[in-house]
Amino acid sequence: MLRPVADKMGIDLIGFGVMICVNMQTSSMHPPFGFELLCLRGISDLMFKNGALPAQVESKEICLGSIPFIVLQPVWVAFVIAFPQTITALLDNKVVYDMDKAEIPMTTSDKAAPDTQESIEELFKSADTPASAPK
Repeated sequence: MLRPVADKMGIDLIGFGVMICVNMQTSSMHPPFGFELLCLRGISDLMFKNGALPAQVESKEICLGSIPFIVLQPVWVAFVIAFPQTITALLDNKVVYDMDKAEIPMTTSDKAAPDTQESIEELFKSADTPASAPK
């Protein structure tokens, strides 16, 4: 729904998509509905029950631990807004392939290797003899 509006406004669609992704990431990692925090809570409880953690980790500790990452997200958004060329810097260079110089090395053989042919014959020879027959 936002793509046509961004396109009409002349906004670079790749940069716009990156901005949406960064904002979605920010929304998933802060309270009250931080799904990433809920996952960390579940993992920490499981690790405590299995004895991998010496003490149970409280939700408050998880939320406080996420603060540096939440602070970095707006900084990242501001950086991307200020320097949008950082998103598409490597996309501007078009790669040109010369199909006349492209090579696909392939080995072809009409006959099977002698040791392979012998192995196949030996396999079928042993299948023809009954299991109870002496070799």
